[in-house]
Amino acid sequence: LALPAASKQRIVSEDGAVTDIIQALGEQGRLIATETSSTWPETVQALPKVGYKRALAAEGLLALGPDLILGTETAGPAPVLDRIRAAGIPVTTLQEEASVDGVLAKVAGVADTLGVPEKGRALSDRIRGEIAAEPATIPADSPRPAVLFRMDTGRGGLMAAGTGTAADAVIALAGGRNAFAAAEGLKPLTPEAAVAARPDVIVLTAQAVARNGGVEAILAQPALAATPAAQAGRVAVVDTLLVLGFGPRIGEAVRQLAVVTHPGMVPAPQAAATPP
Repeated sequence: LALPAASKQRIVSEDGAVTDIIQALGEQGRLIATETSSTWPETVQALPKVGYKRALAAEGLLALGPDLILGTETAGPAPVLDRIRAAGIPVTTLQEEASVDGVLAKVAGVADTLGVPEKGRALSDRIRGEIAAEPATIPADSPRPAVLFRMDTGRGGLMAAGTGTAADAVIALAGGRNAFAAAEGLKPLTPEAAVAARPDVIVLTAQAVARNGGVEAILAQPALAATPAAQAGRVAVVDTLLVLGFGPRIGEAVRQLAVVTHPGMVPAPQAAATPP
């Protein structure tokens, strides 16, 4: 859906990665609200929030008077989006895929919807270069360390990311192998399963670290304490949206993991600049 230029100035983003893309395209001035996973950069946190993308409410969205609701296929529930469409407000949902091709397709979809396809092509070229840069410094015959991505559901249960997850995809891009590749989706992280997986590297989200009292407290948990990664202190702490959102900063996410999976081979990441 490409809208006339005069009718797409007030946009609500229903997805953190979509918000990232709008920022990276230099079109952040059109945003009037976002959903709660849109946490980067600092400036976007000042915008009104319309709730979690899977649990949107029509009343709040309609009250904002947007010209366009833009998100991914994970947004919902469907009856809410149908009600918004019935009110005459366009809703565009893009496909969600945890891959490089998926990122580039999302960029193209957002750029085309906003009527700035040339900016989309330039951003896609930049993303391709950033993703390729870090793995290129890792020799092809280098061992692929086992990486455990510890997921925190926020409901008390610890989980590990298996195949078919965004975490699995970014581990592969960073030159690692998923320590829980034998599992599909998310798997309960028990002490027995963690020890059997023998991860060389543990990946934690910054949000989980903040909720659980710091890195040392997490590594002391029975599910992790006896693993080679915990005993060696090989830990990466990453931002959830950065690494799992598969947005335009995926190159930075790959570098952050590659620094830990292949120490000494990949330059340490520099602080990301905040868009104007």
